[in-house]
Amino acid sequence: MTSEAREITREVGTDTLVGTIVDAVAAAKRTDPTELDTRLNDAVDPDAIESLFDTPGSEGRGTDAFVQFGFAEHEVRVHAAGEVTVTPTAASTVETPSTPADD
Repeated sequence: MTSEAREITREVGTDTLVGTIVDAVAAAKRTDPTELDTRLNDAVDPDAIESLFDTPGSEGRGTDAFVQFGFAEHEVRVHAAGEVTVTPTAASTVETPSTPADD
């Protein structure tokens, strides 16, 4: 049996980009952001991400630009257009072995 994994896409709105990333990963894992077993700064420099995408879609930066990194068993893609997409990796889909019935 496979646990249900899901992809989440969030628009960066009034929250910070880092907050949006953490919230999206928590939503994909179906948990509270405070319950994540990995910290974002263990995967990527949050200040660097914020400075790269401080103004989504700003002049001089194409809206098709993105950065992608792994975080908490998910691939996170941050788009310059102001969108965060979180996709489970194979490691986040846990297989439960089936046990043959006793004869």
